[in-house]
Amino acid sequence: MIMRKRIRLYLACFLVPLLSVIVLWDLAHLFNNRPMYENTAKFSKHYDFSFHWPFITPYFVLSPENYDSDKDYPVVLALHGVSKYVYGAYQISNEVFQKTYPAFVVVPIIPKRARWSDPQDQKFNQGIEGLIKLDNYIPVAVGIIKSLQSEYSIDEDRVYVTGHSMGGAGVYGALKNYPDIFAAGLSVSGYWSVREVDGHLIRKPIRAVHGRRDTQIPYIVASGVIDKINDKGGDASMIPYSGGHRIGNEVYSRSSHWDWMFRQ
Repeated sequence: MIMRKRIRLYLACFLVPLLSVIVLWDLAHLFNNRPMYENTAKFSKHYDFSFHWPFITPYFVLSPENYDSDKDYPVVLALHGVSKYVYGAYQISNEVFQKTYPAFVVVPIIPKRARWSDPQDQKFNQGIEGLIKLDNYIPVAVGIIKSLQSEYSIDEDRVYVTGHSMGGAGVYGALKNYPDIFAAGLSVSGYWSVREVDGHLIRKPIRAVHGRRDTQIPYIVASGVIDKINDKGGDASMIPYSGGHRIGNEVYSRSSHWDWMFRQ
């Protein structure tokens, strides 16, 4: 009996601090107040409550300059990578792009253990990271977009998704699982599984931009997926860059990619 009590005490002394660290780790995203660095001040901050642990998702919204409720505006969902820095939202929120592409920009921030939408392929879910990650967060992002649509004048045929790295994987997941929501996607340094290219994913235009010297996510991973989409009759394009993994600012600062997106 005494031994059992000691074991319970030891377990409690171990598990309580461990669980406390995990909870604090999962709540750290609530305090990410500068995901677009100095341009974050142009965004308004909000909170979404859902059944996804830890039940609260902060998100930022950039409204079009001189918003007119009599006009319908496109929406760009910008997905961050593990670093929580949002290259796409940072670049499109500059003054020139704001005037050229008047649109709502939505930037959700998710916990460190969460993913936007990883493929089911075990190749992308190995090791401890694959065991402890949270549910995919694209459903939460879609819920935020729907709430925005109920409040503002949104062109429902021009809702776009873009992201870098982990956010780039989220682009594929968003188009695959919500083809009736998103018009097109731009994935930068992203990944997906060629085994999970199906009828839903090939329904919408997608552009992948990837560095040939990317050592985190090899170029061949992205190009293989794009080739598979096209082989199945989809509308996909591959844009190679000479750099490595962190090409976000270089890509998003070029108007050609935004031009392509807003034409879809």
